[in-house]
Amino acid sequence: MAPTTKLQLCLTASNLPRTAKLSAQHVRAQVCVVPPNYATGEQPTHLGTTEVIKSSHPRWTKIFHLEYEFGSQLTFYVDILIGSGESSVPKSIGIANFEVGDVLGSRNKTKVKRLRKGGCVFAHIEPFSEE
Repeated sequence: MAPTTKLQLCLTASNLPRTAKLSAQHVRAQVCVVPPNYATGEQPTHLGTTEVIKSSHPRWTKIFHLEYEFGSQLTFYVDILIGSGESSVPKSIGIANFEVGDVLGSRNKTKVKRLRKGGCVFAHIEPFSEE
C-alpha cells in the first residue's frame, strides 16, 4: 500500500464571462471528487462550495482538503456557477477536470484549465498544514 498524505486545494479563476451588462456576476465554485469506480455508477463526492464573490477574476479563500494516496489516480472537477445575485439560482458556465498527481507534478503545483464559455480555472495543491 502506498503512503497517503493530506492536501489542500485552493482555487482562482480569471476572465470569466459576464452575462449581465455593466455589472459583475456573483461567482462561486463547486468541487467534487470523482470516485475510481465512476464508470460503474458510483456518484462523485461533493467536497463543498466556495463563498460567492462578485468578480470576473475571483480568488476564493475557501480551502478544500483531500486525502491522496501516492501513485493512485484521484480526479476532481470544479464547476463554476454564476448568478445575478446571492439569492438567485446559479447556472453553470463550465466544468474543469483535474487529476491530483498531474497538479502535484506541475510547476508551482498549479494547473489551469480553460472553460468552453470563456475564462480559466486555476487549481493549486499543497501539503496540508494545521496552522
